[in-house]
Amino acid sequence: MPAPKYYPDQECAAEGCSIKHKNDRLKKGYCSKHYTRLLKLGSVEDSALKYGPHGRENISYVGAHRRVYRAKGKASDYTCELCGEQAEDWSYNYKDANEFETIWDGRLIRYSTNVSYYVPLCKRCHKNKDNYIRVMGREVI
Repeated sequence: MPAPKYYPDQECAAEGCSIKHKNDRLKKGYCSKHYTRLLKLGSVEDSALKYGPHGRENISYVGAHRRVYRAKGKASDYTCELCGEQAEDWSYNYKDANEFETIWDGRLIRYSTNVSYYVPLCKRCHKNKDNYIRVMGREVI
């Protein structure tokens, strides 16, 4: 959708929004609320808040971990799947055939949108597993 033309003191260009905005060409005709939503989510639509910019099943790496936290709680409430110590992190187990990939901190990261593919690990085991996968390839816990 092309950015709407800007006119001072007009209503927001987002459908259904009647907020008047000030003379600010950078906001492309949107009020502050909708312009911020456009920057963060890529859309001014309300559905972007519920489903994210990629839709319900194509969420970001951070969104996937938030989903795990909401579904399973804190990893620290569990024991590590590998050593039995107190867990600290949720770790993807690489079993999802429909996994996603992203670049995170300069590295290729694989993740799943399905919470059942995450296991609780302590920091030491999580780091060792991730280092092993970077050097040797895929591993399934």
